[in-house]
Amino acid sequence: MARPSFWSNLFFPRLDWLQIEVTTHCNAGCAYCPHTLYQSSWQSRHLSLAVFERLLPALQKIDLVYLQGWGEPLLHPDFFTMVALARQAGCRVGTTTNATLLTEAVIEQLVASGLDILAFSLTGLGANHDRWRPGTSYEQVLQAISAVAAAKRRLRRQTPRIHLAYLLLRSGSADLARLPEALQGLEISQVVISTLDFVAAPELRQEAAKLAGAAELQTWQQALTAVVQAGSRRGLTIHVPPLFRREELPVCPENILRAAVISAAGEVSPCVFRNIPAAQGQWFGPSSVWPLQPCRFGDVQEHSLQEVWHTAPYRSFRRLWQTGALPTCCRDCLRINQI
Repeated sequence: MARPSFWSNLFFPRLDWLQIEVTTHCNAGCAYCPHTLYQSSWQSRHLSLAVFERLLPALQKIDLVYLQGWGEPLLHPDFFTMVALARQAGCRVGTTTNATLLTEAVIEQLVASGLDILAFSLTGLGANHDRWRPGTSYEQVLQAISAVAAAKRRLRRQTPRIHLAYLLLRSGSADLARLPEALQGLEISQVVISTLDFVAAPELRQEAAKLAGAAELQTWQQALTAVVQAGSRRGLTIHVPPLFRREELPVCPENILRAAVISAAGEVSPCVFRNIPAAQGQWFGPSSVWPLQPCRFGDVQEHSLQEVWHTAPYRSFRRLWQTGALPTCCRDCLRINQI
């Protein structure tokens, strides 16, 4: 691969983050995840270290590199090498784990590596989490969080900051109010609550909060506001999604104007929802069904990220977002709060 040209490098903007999908292998079987539901055509692969190294010139203009996609990042044999390389490039580095591989030795290595953010995935509390995320364990997640906090104290490290990625399903409404109390004392810096925004099977429509009616959505929004306030009283920062359609220009939480995603195959996409590594599959709206619709703008095995960013199709995609005329591949996405 040729090095980025002078002009592509000069005009490459400073991005807020770059999400790098280090692997699409996963050792869990979450009932709502495309990895489980598209299993017959799933493409499992690790991002090669050589491809990661080709990204290093671009990483000098990235604030946060997030090593995570449609897989369990710690399954990658070169995960810690990637953390070290990204940090040497001057980036903050984060990842999200299901906690199944966090032995005492791995936890020590994570804390010593200089990783900035370590997020844990939860879908409900107790038995609800275990029902939706087979292969993982609610108790194991909480124990791993405590063990990471203890290792930070032992090694006298401030990082990684512990985050929680909490998926809110409609059937898990009773858990929401109990969340701040359940997490108290675990030294969690931040909780990000999300809803099921990619519905990969028709029976999961009922779990997607944004597919509920207006009256139910109002109730959900009030419950989310209450949990933020309850968390604040306990010293816990909780971020929640807006559930209603925006009247102004649409805003994508994937930050597609100042961020990008590199897949485990080296492909550049605006978000992980538009490059799911399956040969076939469908996703479901309130009454419609759509085939998987990849949105890719280049391959960093052939061109630099800087050059891909400046290609005409990618520039046109971003320009449509800036004017509110959404690209076709984004128009029915629940991530932008369309109901």
